[in-house]
Amino acid sequence: MEGLEFEEMRKQIAILKEKIQKEEIVNDRLLRQVSKSKLSVMNAQAFKNLIISLSCVPLYLLMYYQVRLSLTFCLCTIIYVLFCAFGTMYIHYPVMKMNMATEDLKSVACKVARVKRQYHFWLVYVTPTIIPWLGWCLYEMLKAFQLEFNSTSGIVFTVFVFLSAAIGFAIGFSMHKKVVNACSDILEQINGD
Repeated sequence: MEGLEFEEMRKQIAILKEKIQKEEIVNDRLLRQVSKSKLSVMNAQAFKNLIISLSCVPLYLLMYYQVRLSLTFCLCTIIYVLFCAFGTMYIHYPVMKMNMATEDLKSVACKVARVKRQYHFWLVYVTPTIIPWLGWCLYEMLKAFQLEFNSTSGIVFTVFVFLSAAIGFAIGFSMHKKVVNACSDILEQINGD
């Protein structure tokens, strides 16, 4: 009698182990699928940034020829924009080349945490460099359109430039938040397991 109960308990334990294994496989697969989805959001933002940045190159060359902004300003702006674009691609490169089907989750978490840290660094230390550039841009444009800063048209133009900068900052910050939120979601999913 006791042997039969023991055998029945072993069968129950084996069935339970099998169910747990199947559940772990399903959870792992689901976690990888969610992470892959979030990674695609992150990478899409990086490519949007690259496309927007690269479109600025001909725009500033056109502004040099048509608006007569100084060559120094246009070249510095192009270099600055390319630096930002390639900086973003450098930050995203480790997660872009990941294969979610084969990569272990600890490695995924480390790479995603690194992207999140680098985005924070970028926001705190690189983004404020836009302020002196904006002043230089305003100076160049007022000079190109032969406007006095304290004239009515100069003030209207200045407001337009700062409003455009605020819209650009809002778009950039929105892209930044999408990447940081995707990183946070991935890390929460992986660490929550």
